[in-house]
Amino acid sequence: LALEAAGAALASATCDHVRAVWTTPGTATPGSRLTAPLLRELIQTVQVDLWITSFAVHKIPGIVSDLAGALERGVATRLVLETVATSGGKLSFDQVDYLRQKLPGALLLGWPRERRPVTPNGDVGVLHAKIAVADRRRLLVTSANLTEFALHYNLELGVHIEGPEAAESVARHLARLLSRGDLQPL
Repeated sequence: LALEAAGAALASATCDHVRAVWTTPGTATPGSRLTAPLLRELIQTVQVDLWITSFAVHKIPGIVSDLAGALERGVATRLVLETVATSGGKLSFDQVDYLRQKLPGALLLGWPRERRPVTPNGDVGVLHAKIAVADRRRLLVTSANLTEFALHYNLELGVHIEGPEAAESVARHLARLLSRGDLQPL
């Protein structure tokens, strides 16, 4: 019985905790969080390692300020972004130059067009993942891009996962994509 209790305690200590995350009119429902405050909290509290991916980036001065703060704390900060040049016409603007200026210590990464899969019709895949991984322990997966509308006005849904298993897996995968050249500095 003691071994069973210890095993159950260990299992619950290592299990990831999952919570819904919304961009929605009004307030989040009990047990869920709002996207923008959670993302800002993740960036403001990260201590060592941060990965963020987004298809679009636009009008997010608070997030950029938080990222600058993380860089000042010595956090290894990697932003994986879609660009106009690689989006196949799906993006009409990007903020790479702006981010490069405001976040000089961040590693800005993209998915080169020549590394992307191509359909039989010649269409090229796009970077569509919207995630944040903080210290390989907290993971946000969301439909929200890093834009003012997605973080404050749209109806968006995601999940926040606290715990090492999912966050570590995502961070490892992104690091592997970088090491084999699927992600490259912009």
